[in-house]
Amino acid sequence: MVLACMHRTDKDARYILELTRKMRETHDDVVTMTEYDIAFHVAIAQSSRNPLMPVLITSLTSAMRDTNPIVWKTGTHDDERLEVIDWHATVAEAIMDRDAGKAGKAMSRHFDEATLGLVNSGFN
Repeated sequence: MVLACMHRTDKDARYILELTRKMRETHDDVVTMTEYDIAFHVAIAQSSRNPLMPVLITSLTSAMRDTNPIVWKTGTHDDERLEVIDWHATVAEAIMDRDAGKAGKAMSRHFDEATLGLVNSGFN
């Protein structure tokens, strides 16, 4: 998060924010929304300008395609699902503002909630 906040271009930041808008628009289609979610995380990794970050994040895309539908089912109401997208938007806005502390906290919350969703679904 720190590197993304430090090294992102304005174009990077706008794209990351745009991906959260697309996630919101497609939240009722978990497959499409997942592809935007993956693109969101890859874009953050690329904006860090650390060549290892995109490799690491890309290596997780298969797992994201498998686990996102599981986590998505734990949120039974649209407002719960939209809250997940709001966490992404908070990360994107923090990157736009170059606020590494806020971005890190928002991403930690996102990962914690995603993990909790997997646990609550019985995934192990």
